[in-house]
Amino acid sequence: MALEATFEKTREMLAHEEEEKSKSLYASLIIVLMVGLVGFPVWWMTTNVYRAHLPYDDIDALFSSPIDHTIPVDVILFYDNNDTKEFLINQLDSHFQAQDVESSLVFHIDYRVELARDEQINTLNHISEFNSSQEFEAKMTSDVDPSRPHYTFLIVEDERYQSVEHFSHGRYIWLSDPGDNFELINILWKAIEEIYSDELLTDTYEKSKSRERSKSDLESMVAVTSTTDFEIVFTLLNPDPIHWDVSWNIKEAIDGYMKPMLDRLSDVAEFRLSSQVMFYVNIPQVPRYNPATHDYYYGYEALSYLINPIESKLGSSVFSSHSLNFIVYLPLKANYPLYMENVTGKPIKSNSFLSPRWGGVMFYNPPVVPQGGHGDPLTQQVDVDMRDLIPVFGQQLKELLGVPCGGVCDGVLNDMDVDNFLRIRTLDNVATAMATLQSLARLLNEQKNMVISDSISERVLAGVEAVAECKQALADGHLGRAARASKLAIENAEKAFFDPAILERLYFPEDQKFAIYVPMFLPLSLPVVLSIRDVVQWLKRSVRHR
Repeated sequence: MALEATFEKTREMLAHEEEEKSKSLYASLIIVLMVGLVGFPVWWMTTNVYRAHLPYDDIDALFSSPIDHTIPVDVILFYDNNDTKEFLINQLDSHFQAQDVESSLVFHIDYRVELARDEQINTLNHISEFNSSQEFEAKMTSDVDPSRPHYTFLIVEDERYQSVEHFSHGRYIWLSDPGDNFELINILWKAIEEIYSDELLTDTYEKSKSRERSKSDLESMVAVTSTTDFEIVFTLLNPDPIHWDVSWNIKEAIDGYMKPMLDRLSDVAEFRLSSQVMFYVNIPQVPRYNPATHDYYYGYEALSYLINPIESKLGSSVFSSHSLNFIVYLPLKANYPLYMENVTGKPIKSNSFLSPRWGGVMFYNPPVVPQGGHGDPLTQQVDVDMRDLIPVFGQQLKELLGVPCGGVCDGVLNDMDVDNFLRIRTLDNVATAMATLQSLARLLNEQKNMVISDSISERVLAGVEAVAECKQALADGHLGRAARASKLAIENAEKAFFDPAILERLYFPEDQKFAIYVPMFLPLSLPVVLSIRDVVQWLKRSVRHR
């Protein structure tokens, strides 16, 4: 009996141990399942980096495909000569078909040569009745599509050229037939190629695409590029209000001259204009005195040092956009009159100078200075003549914006100037946008832990669509539509590239993850590993018993 009791007790103990092992095994199995089916997926979902879709293939295709820019050209012969017409067509065909089509920027001249219609000849015969070249050209080319910059070459016989030469304006160019077809085609080739600068545009496009800027290119150093938002501020500095009571009609000058000019450039940039008057703001550097002429002047080497003392007082740092400053400075009475010299030591005619990518400064000397006698008033009333200022600032603004000079370099914009500006800025914008999008795509493709939010994806998609729209518009010859699309392209590309979500992840070191995950996962991993070991041993025993 005692032996049976011992066996029974032993069986109970073994059964209890087996039960405890089973409980331990089930607990280990539950832990493994909880970690595998719940814990790990929850951790993965909560720590996974969200990456919205980006069109990598579309970006690469846009970057590698060339731009085809169509320029519509009409050639109208104002004399009945079909032989000359056919000769010009054949020569133009052979000339433009021989151009390099392997370039990244291909120009396609969409030309047509035709004889003048009866109504055009009648208009030419009554040329003296028109008051302006614009009125005459509108009557002469009434069938031109206004949405496409259309260039028309009007060829007349030599004896009639003198009567129409002064009507050449912007997109309408009168040419004289020298009487020899080969001379005429050479004149026409040169005139057509003057519409656009193939080398300049290709160089601008290639440098913007590769993000290179030539330091030796003076024009690229002066002009502000790849910017679509400008704040233009006109400032009148009166350091001596005791002696100068100054007034200027800047609002009328802005509304009558600056705004109409900038409105024509609004397809590629936004311009906001403002003005201010500041008192007791003086240039601390003392000018030199010229005893021969009894005036004061700053030498050419001193001009670059005049801006820094007054720049901090202008308030231009409050603008988030790029600011261009145009300053009118009245001299102190003790330094009157005040001039500036050029590099050769001669007085600058406009009494102004240009600071690249910053603005312009002009010294304004009132026409009369008080003598200080007992009968003279202490303060002199000064009315700034805006006719002296606006042409100078207009020309400086053209240089700062990079508007090419189509002939005479002045403050006036003609149609050719606007077209050249839009063409250069459009190519610059679209090339910069493509380079930015490709750099962003390469960065996000390499950095797998970087967040790609929906806002970034939307901006990239909008930028890609705008680049494609710009290319299509250039191919169709619609320069204004291409300029507006290029503006949207570069704005969306820049916003996507500098999105705060990207910058936060860009500067987060990878090794910091170990400092976060090791203290959290190490204590948790030991029980899980032991539980997995128990489950594996149980599975092995089960296999052996079978």
